[in-house]
Amino acid sequence: MDSKQNISSKQHPRWRVSLPIWIKATLLTAALGLFTWQLLEWQQAPRLQIILEHSLEQQLDKELQTARNQFDHYLKRHQQLTDLFALNLNLKQHLKSLASSPSDEKIQTHRRPPAWLPKISSWRGLVHPSHILLFDKNQLRELYKLRKKPLPHPLINPEPNLLQQAEGGYFTVLEEQPYLLNLKNTHDSKGHLLGRIMLLTPLDSQFLQHSQRDLRSRDVITALFYGQQNQQRVFTSSAPEIIPAQTPLPLLEKKYLISGKSFFDYGNSELKLRFSILLAKTRLTELNHDVNDLERQQRITAALTFITLFLLISVYYAFRLRRLSQNTRTVCQDHFHLEFNLSQHRDELSQLSENIAQLMQSLLQQQQLNQDHYEIEKKAKQFQVLQAATEALDVGLILCEQPGEGQVLTQRMHEFIQECGSIIPFLDHPHTHHQLECMDCHSQQRIFKIRYLPLPDGALVLLVEEISELVKSAHQAQHDTLTGLPNRSLFMDRCQQALRAYQRNNTPFSLIQMDLNKFKEVNDTLGHHIGDLLLQQVSQRLHQHLRSVDTLARLGGDEFALLLPDTNGSQAEEVAKHLQQKLQKPMQLEDHSLTIGVSMGICSAPSNGKDLHKLLQRADVAMYDAKRKQLGYKLYDPKQNPDDNERHQLINELREAIENQTLELLFQPQQNLSSGQHTVMEALIRWPHPRLGLMEPSDFLPLAEQNTLIIPLTSWVLGSAIEQCGQWQKSGLGLKVAVNLTSHSLQNENLAAFIRTQLAIQELTGTQLILELTENTLMDSSPRARQILDDLDELGVQLSIDDFGTGYSSLSYLQQLPVNELKIDKSFILGMQSSDNDNLTVHSSIYLAHKFGMKVVAEGIEDPGVLDKLKKAGCDRVQGYYIARPMPANQVEKWIKQQEKVRAKEFSPS
Repeated sequence: MDSKQNISSKQHPRWRVSLPIWIKATLLTAALGLFTWQLLEWQQAPRLQIILEHSLEQQLDKELQTARNQFDHYLKRHQQLTDLFALNLNLKQHLKSLASSPSDEKIQTHRRPPAWLPKISSWRGLVHPSHILLFDKNQLRELYKLRKKPLPHPLINPEPNLLQQAEGGYFTVLEEQPYLLNLKNTHDSKGHLLGRIMLLTPLDSQFLQHSQRDLRSRDVITALFYGQQNQQRVFTSSAPEIIPAQTPLPLLEKKYLISGKSFFDYGNSELKLRFSILLAKTRLTELNHDVNDLERQQRITAALTFITLFLLISVYYAFRLRRLSQNTRTVCQDHFHLEFNLSQHRDELSQLSENIAQLMQSLLQQQQLNQDHYEIEKKAKQFQVLQAATEALDVGLILCEQPGEGQVLTQRMHEFIQECGSIIPFLDHPHTHHQLECMDCHSQQRIFKIRYLPLPDGALVLLVEEISELVKSAHQAQHDTLTGLPNRSLFMDRCQQALRAYQRNNTPFSLIQMDLNKFKEVNDTLGHHIGDLLLQQVSQRLHQHLRSVDTLARLGGDEFALLLPDTNGSQAEEVAKHLQQKLQKPMQLEDHSLTIGVSMGICSAPSNGKDLHKLLQRADVAMYDAKRKQLGYKLYDPKQNPDDNERHQLINELREAIENQTLELLFQPQQNLSSGQHTVMEALIRWPHPRLGLMEPSDFLPLAEQNTLIIPLTSWVLGSAIEQCGQWQKSGLGLKVAVNLTSHSLQNENLAAFIRTQLAIQELTGTQLILELTENTLMDSSPRARQILDDLDELGVQLSIDDFGTGYSSLSYLQQLPVNELKIDKSFILGMQSSDNDNLTVHSSIYLAHKFGMKVVAEGIEDPGVLDKLKKAGCDRVQGYYIARPMPANQVEKWIKQQEKVRAKEFSPS
């Protein structure tokens, strides 16, 4: 690079005038501002007139409503005055005299108000009619003229129809003049008609002005129109000298802004009137002119303000551009030895642009010189970054420059070699990743994942990552914790693989659904511990007699499933027959020897279908058919319609019962042993089946769990129980409610949000709800289920371990979960009187639970002896038939009050 560079600006003609940038910006802004102002002046004036007319129409419509209300009020006063006159006792006496006089006399006409009228002070604020007419029934007898206007001839001998319509108010036209008629009958004390009084008032400008009471200003006119929609004319107006009668509407619309578009009736009138307000358009033009002048002044002010502000901003930024240009030249001269011959015909931006262009050329040259140095530093750091990253990721590195040789790069790789020896097989340039299993120095199985990264020079970098815990977690997520068999998730995955194999190679496969017979009786009689041992031995015995390609899975409870690849229906029957024979041999379970029966349903593909869900459903149908007929096993019959099967009919009825809310909740009290009070009610679901009678949960909950009905069923139970708890709280009972949850509930991510919403609706806190989960459910809970438990704990919901003692958990493990109480299984409570082991188990459980800060509930209390033992052991609450049987919600309050009376007698001083 030369020490100095001389750069001259382009030469410009001398005639070209260079102005500062702020002057150019000001001139351009002024031109645009004037153009925009003229454009707005041309567009805004008619728009302002339209807006003004619309605004005035809206204002006139509001005033019209007030004027119409006043007009209607004034019309009603006409009827009030008629009623006042008709009720006058003097009028009744006068009518009696008229009735006794001959009726062929001429009509008597009076110029002054009659003497029988009430004093004028009593009707001063009402309407002043033009005529008062007295009829002897339908014949006019007397006429009182209160104004000079003559009486219309049709009223001298009125038609009965006219008199009938005038009762209650009537508009009509008599001799081309609109009138308001009000007629009132006058009766004696016995209800006999004495005569009629009619008030007649012309609808003229005087009437219209009086009805408005000076509501209108001098610029606004009120008018009544009549006629058809397109031929309307003025009836009368508040300013007849300006708008005379019979003026057509089209003529008025040219001169006035008219509000009010619809006709209205009064009573049973034959005449429809339109009540409107008119505003002269000359006045509108004056207002529009004033508004335009004001708007024009505002636009001019805004334009001048904009130009001034932009001028100040332009001057400010022109000054800063000049300083920036000077600084740029200084940098170029000091660091890049550049000199500039500045032109006098360039503005600030042009000069700055030229300076920056030359500066960029110099920077590009400098960048080319620094590129090589940067590449050297980059490559030097690559290895350091890679080593630091692998240490942070717990990955070992080995560099293989030649086949069979390797150099350990990281400390973690040294640790792997010390723990497991030479675990890396140095292959000759491998191209695939693989896993390596070996034993470490503590005889523990270790699993490593090895990946290969080729380098440009042909060498390899081996990344060694231990995945022992990851593989173990994956295995646990896909296998049953009790039996070690694949769970439902893994079984469905294997079934999908078998289905894909059939789709590719037409390879058949069979499914067998298995269910143990009378397994519930084993649990209820011998306890859940023996039931778990039975499930383990059944799974071992079945697995021993299967091929390695077969998949035996535990789906839940005592339900198993078997996948037989490359097996048709007849072959699957042979397998089922063989397994049934093996299971018929007695099983030794501690001190018990049991023989368990099994029911199996067989379904094969493609003979019984090609859809996996239908195959599983049909195998399930065949299994229940075999259980019902006590066949041991049964192949699915294609002629059998699954929808007609008793089990599927029961599923559909259960779905309808949930949707129609025909299930029933019973409540069983829990008694506090320290106070004798009953503070908790456990909700127990029952199904009043129309055909099968009252069904226990064990009869239909498995159906709900297997057919995706458990979520809506749980939602209904929780919602109903919380709603009932809210009613008890409002009635002052202060009861808590306990609800049982199944293992499927802990897979519902919306459980905590649903409970939060239901509690908020009933204005309850979480502490008034207890959720009971079985011991095995808590032990088998996944990370998602653990998060749901934590969310419930944040709500304040109390969590209880149901059927405690029947699983394999320990209190020390359960203490890690947000559990508040444990519920000892009734199998231990029932054995307290006869078994020392059960007695010791109960006492130990109560003692340890209290040490861990948990409450203890004992269920299955059926005699007073067990209750006394539990009191001495320090149990907190008890539940059972000895306390109370489950009862409907409407009986709880009565039962609680009875128990309070009994408890008051027991604790009262003798």
